[in-house]
Amino acid sequence: MDTIKIVGEAPEEYALFRRRREARLARIRKYINCIWIFCATLIFLFWCFNYVTRRIEARTMLGRAKNVELAMRLTAIECYGYGSTPYDAGEESGLDKEAERKIMHYAEAGGRIRVLGWDEKENVPTGFIYSEGRMLVFYSLGEDGQPAWQVCRIQDILSAG
Repeated sequence: MDTIKIVGEAPEEYALFRRRREARLARIRKYINCIWIFCATLIFLFWCFNYVTRRIEARTMLGRAKNVELAMRLTAIECYGYGSTPYDAGEESGLDKEAERKIMHYAEAGGRIRVLGWDEKENVPTGFIYSEGRMLVFYSLGEDGQPAWQVCRIQDILSAG
């Protein structure tokens, strides 16, 4: 506690001391609030940047996967002209090697394709997975003939070694 001599000037000196102390504490609170606002703003901007970056990456992957699907249809039409199909269940990707090479060339894609289903009657894919880097795009053809797309990101949760 502050000690003050009991003299005639003591209340004025004490009042001046309190005003200075309150002003100093107000400045400190002001600086701390500014720091909190600055940190909160930085966190919010980082979150926005991260969100927008992932959305752009997902949209880019969706576009590439749609190019792959279009290239599959084009290759299927080309193969149909020769009396064959690009689908080959014996291959790991589900496509004939030459057809897979053509599809990747037409789509200008650098990822990997895994065909999950093929409609022999219509000669079109009913489902496939396109993966590139840490992104996966799932394609499936619904009963009504409408395509369904799902874009996912592979994220490591725990690494042990």
